[in-house]
Amino acid sequence: MKKKIKKGKKSKRRIKILLILLTVTAIIIFILKKTDRTFGLTASMKVVDKYMSCLNEEKYDEMYDMLSESSKKTISKEDFIARNEEIYGQIEARTISVSDMKEEVQDNR
Repeated sequence: MKKKIKKGKKSKRRIKILLILLTVTAIIIFILKKTDRTFGLTASMKVVDKYMSCLNEEKYDEMYDMLSESSKKTISKEDFIARNEEIYGQIEARTISVSDMKEEVQDNR
């Protein structure tokens, strides 16, 4: 009888340890996803994510600041802001997102 009791206690203890480990793992994954929603993205994908966040928050001035110098030569900051306010205001865009971002290698032959 003593052996059965020991086995029962060991299996219950193992189950408790397993449940604790699973819970801790789930909490860590949750925290990582909340603290850095761009976790695992490449640098260029993070730029796109930041640009889209600015778009959704109507921060057109920050979007303009992210443009390349050559793009800034083609449009003034004021015109860029006015243009985006008009476009996204008319279509009543609320949440715009980009999905399935994958880094593609360009073959420049």
